[in-house]
Amino acid sequence: MIQLRALGHENVRATHGKTFELTDDPSITPRATCVLGVGAHPVGDVRALAGPVSITLGVGDHVVTTTGVGNPLWRPGGRAVIRRNHNRFPDTAATGVDLAAADLPPDMVAALRDPAATVDLDIFPLDERPDGRGTIVLAMLADNSQSAAELAAADFVVCEDPETRVDHPGIVSGPEAVAHALAGRRVLVAATRGAPGASVIDALSRPDQVAVEWFGMPTALAAAAGCPVPGMTVLASSSAEAVDALRVAPKVAFTGPADKVVQLLKRVDTAAVASPVTAEGTVVWAPTAEHLAADWTTRRGPVSVCLVGSGSSTVVAELVRGLLDAGLPPSAVAKAAASLPGMSRNAAYKLVHG
Repeated sequence: MIQLRALGHENVRATHGKTFELTDDPSITPRATCVLGVGAHPVGDVRALAGPVSITLGVGDHVVTTTGVGNPLWRPGGRAVIRRNHNRFPDTAATGVDLAAADLPPDMVAALRDPAATVDLDIFPLDERPDGRGTIVLAMLADNSQSAAELAAADFVVCEDPETRVDHPGIVSGPEAVAHALAGRRVLVAATRGAPGASVIDALSRPDQVAVEWFGMPTALAAAAGCPVPGMTVLASSSAEAVDALRVAPKVAFTGPADKVVQLLKRVDTAAVASPVTAEGTVVWAPTAEHLAADWTTRRGPVSVCLVGSGSSTVVAELVRGLLDAGLPPSAVAKAAASLPGMSRNAAYKLVHG
């Protein structure tokens, strides 16, 4: 459990409809509509949390409780923001909750305005999601406390890259991982950069049974995990680069403003398909780019998409096969492929050895 303690403040307004927060600042102005306590500091345990959590906010005799997903990027000792959405900023303790400052009872808000009041925020790890769904966590692991927190929260781990070494008692294969996720467990996928989630695509396509999270990777690659078309994915930094990359790569992932993505979809082959990451944190597959373009005309903010090209996107694969058939060492072919625009070393390795 992580426990934070703060004090009430006369300027608490509690009118924010999307978040609530405890701040370590000693004072706030009336503009801080989400802040419910000041001078916040941890009591006891200080560690990273991941996975489903229960969150309890109390002041005097007033207590409210909600559930969400812990953010391993957050550390007790500064701001502690609890969000309805799934944006994992460093100041965010948990996401995906169903409670905001504006939902608090009026008498509780009145109690929070007392500078002498003690405000407690307790965060407890849960063994499973309250909605009963399993979870797939698409992760690019590193040697840090955030990755350690995600591994500690996982019931099972599948390593998509054979070179990945993970210390966890529940190492399983892709098919086993899908079965565990559908049974309501939390499965971490130590993903490759070229094809994240390829071994668990069956689970990703069932959002009613399996929730999707991602960690340590660009959102665009998380979107690519929902694509059932096999092959590596390259990451583009602009819409123009995405169009160019489609000429040599089977799949291209890109994140940009919704209006830019709509324009991008109009520039690619009409047979292109895409998978966005929705506000609910679910990887969704759509059958045609035209369908998504119509849906995104009213969206705001960044949107992630995975584009699948037509037959011309197999040029690099055919070239690699020809070089290998001609007797060139696989290491040299992989190095040459990795030098192509938008092609990662892992993607080139997978292309050559797959």
